[in-house]
Amino acid sequence: MERMRQHDLCLINTVTVADYLIASRFSRTPAVVHVHELVTGLERPFYSVLLTFANVAFVFISGAVQRSFLVPPWRRAQIVHNGVPIVASDTERAPLLPTQVRAEDPVRLLVIGRISHRKGQRLVLEALARLPAHLQDRWHLRIVGDVYGDDVAPRSELLEVIERNRWHDKVDLAPFTPDPSPHYAWAQLVIVPSSRPEPFGLTAVEAMAHGRA
Repeated sequence: MERMRQHDLCLINTVTVADYLIASRFSRTPAVVHVHELVTGLERPFYSVLLTFANVAFVFISGAVQRSFLVPPWRRAQIVHNGVPIVASDTERAPLLPTQVRAEDPVRLLVIGRISHRKGQRLVLEALARLPAHLQDRWHLRIVGDVYGDDVAPRSELLEVIERNRWHDKVDLAPFTPDPSPHYAWAQLVIVPSSRPEPFGLTAVEAMAHGRA
């Protein structure tokens, strides 16, 4: 609270760390919370009560995120969508549009985002493993992203599935990159296999901006 008092405005960029939300109730410093978590299950009433208790103005990244919280309708709230870089003019976008594909060429599949259980990368691998044998040479998958902090388990599970199926020449693992455009340019189809609701769905928006299904 003392740190908040030293400033004219406090921006709280997550609801999962309750300290500043609670402190805002007792501080005279105006505060805004940027809500980008889409809560479900037991999280929904807990964080809804926490936000209602806090003395903050709300900025939600999407209507879906706002509707996931049970907060009084008279509380100050705005929706400001995440920014997505413009791909520029149609002329500059043209090289990214699908090129002629031969029937015998494998389909280039892209999964891009943080590697975690909720993002569903393993789900894609398990689905591909269920394809019949005559389709196993018809796809090539690229997974782009890194794990969060020291949580290496999701990546290790992907490597185990790749090793078990001997897919070293069919699945590429690429690290996070601030400019994903080359990956979208490579892909023909972009997959968003999240196992939990997406607060904004940035990958889907980026894929559409690059002319990808």
